[in-house]
Amino acid sequence: MLAEAIEAGLILEAVVAQNRREQAAFWRFRETLSEAVFAMHDTYGFDIGLPADALPSFLTETEDAMARVDPTARPWVFGHLGDGNLHYIVTTQAPEAVGRIVYDAVARKGGALSAEHGLGREKTAWLSLFRTPAEIATMRRLKAAFDPRHILNPGRVMPPEDAPA
Repeated sequence: MLAEAIEAGLILEAVVAQNRREQAAFWRFRETLSEAVFAMHDTYGFDIGLPADALPSFLTETEDAMARVDPTARPWVFGHLGDGNLHYIVTTQAPEAVGRIVYDAVARKGGALSAEHGLGREKTAWLSLFRTPAEIATMRRLKAAFDPRHILNPGRVMPPEDAPA
């Protein structure tokens, strides 16, 4: 499969571990990649999920759109590409515009607002791109039923309707 992807021009370069030492080195590289990228200035991270067949067009479309709003924007993509879960990190001077570009594209392609790290507080504002008003209302009812005093992870994922967004 790797050879086919290289022949098709989908992959420009690849390295495959030949032994346990190389495998350990790859994992060290992978585990420190986030630290290295987030050490750069103006870095914004997205933990997103996409159908595997949507990955190529998503990457092309978002990079092109970001270049129009910030020519210096640079995406750093790694993670769990095989299952469509991406750590999509962008260095940019236009974080709000880039956020809109990324989340709009993920929603259009039937992706997920969060792949593995949850919604927290940062992604709550984008939830309406991915869930219908009825689904959000159901989420609110479930939250109220299980946490009527709003003491479990207050303000995360689903703030109470009377709380500031």
